[in-house]
Amino acid sequence: MKYKSDLTGKKFNMLTALNFEYNRGGHSYWLFHCDCGKEKILRGNQIVYGTTKSCGCLQADLKTTHGLYYH
Repeated sequence: MKYKSDLTGKKFNMLTALNFEYNRGGHSYWLFHCDCGKEKILRGNQIVYGTTKSCGCLQADLKTTHGLYYH
């Protein structure tokens, strides 16, 4: 297992890192637990830099809040 830093147990926005999964294309992928209850494998650097804040539930909530999706 090779990764730059250990994210295990750290919380980023709505995601908590559970464990390292694998490397692909020079990127480390981690298993995250979201506050909504879902678990998802995501790229570690996108979480650390704040590009990804949830498993996708946050974006789904934002799209339906105003009721005018793509208008």
